[in-house]
Amino acid sequence: EVKMKILLVFWFFLVFLASTLHAITFHCEFRNLSWGGFENLYSCYSPWMSELSNRNLTNVTGIHQTGKTNLDVKSVYILDNTDLTLVPQRIENFFPNFIGLAFQNTSIAELSGDELNSFVNLEAFQIWVNLLERTPGNLFQLTPKLRYIDFDRNQIENVGEQLFNPL
Repeated sequence: EVKMKILLVFWFFLVFLASTLHAITFHCEFRNLSWGGFENLYSCYSPWMSELSNRNLTNVTGIHQTGKTNLDVKSVYILDNTDLTLVPQRIENFFPNFIGLAFQNTSIAELSGDELNSFVNLEAFQIWVNLLERTPGNLFQLTPKLRYIDFDRNQIENVGEQLFNPL
């Protein structure tokens, strides 16, 4: 009976561990930021993340300002994470009202045409001081509200045709 309890606890631990292995956790400093032509956006400012083995956001940590929740978050600003090579997905599951997404000093070198498809309310997109080399022509196909784009300080060599046509 004791062996069975030990095995059961061990099994639950393994299931928990497996569920968190392929995930991204944002460790947010919740603060007001001004960027992308917007003033005082309540933001998840994330100077570090963990579990970068997959592109799906599965957890957010941090302490909100008084009276604020994830529903109040308007932007996600990822800073100084050279392990990040892909745009994290499922951000809207945690911050359903976010309109701004920024990456500064990451290792994102290429964007695919569907990177931003789930971010239909996106109004500001910044990928600044990264390794970006290519942007596909259909990158903004499902982001009709986008009004601020910043690709400054990258290594862009190839821009897809009609990149800005849907905007």
